[in-house]
Amino acid sequence: MVQLATGKVVPGKVVPGKVVPGKVVPAQDASGDVASGHVVSGWIHDVERGPDWLFATLNSAADAGEDASQLAETVWSLVQQHFTYRLVLDCRRIKLLSSTLIAQLLTLERRLHEHGGLLRLCALSEPNQRVLQQCRLAGRFPRFCDRVEAVLGHRPLQPR
Repeated sequence: MVQLATGKVVPGKVVPGKVVPGKVVPAQDASGDVASGHVVSGWIHDVERGPDWLFATLNSAADAGEDASQLAETVWSLVQQHFTYRLVLDCRRIKLLSSTLIAQLLTLERRLHEHGGLLRLCALSEPNQRVLQQCRLAGRFPRFCDRVEAVLGHRPLQPR
């Protein structure tokens, strides 16, 4: 069973009339309590929902002996549950991008694209970035340092 984080992610700290980048605002459940949780299903560590985007942190599940052959299907079901086709995968915990994992990312990217969505990877290590370059996929998966940069693309923050 997968327990999802229901923390609402916004692209900034909520201040009346202003938005400051980088603040996570937790959502409340029906009882008014702050709802949160982690996904502990092999490759997926944590999932958060923001306006128009879904954020997931990937684990290096290879340490636990799990292969990546079902990653695209698992993430796809999360995307469908959250009714959004824009996804940022935080890859800081991935030790090595295997060929199976790359194939799953390509499958997921294709499915999201077919539904008008986007897949963006952030916090990818330098060795893993080189793996994408060697596979000639660096253009398909541009480098983003963090979630905010991934959501904004290559657009710098605009002064207020």
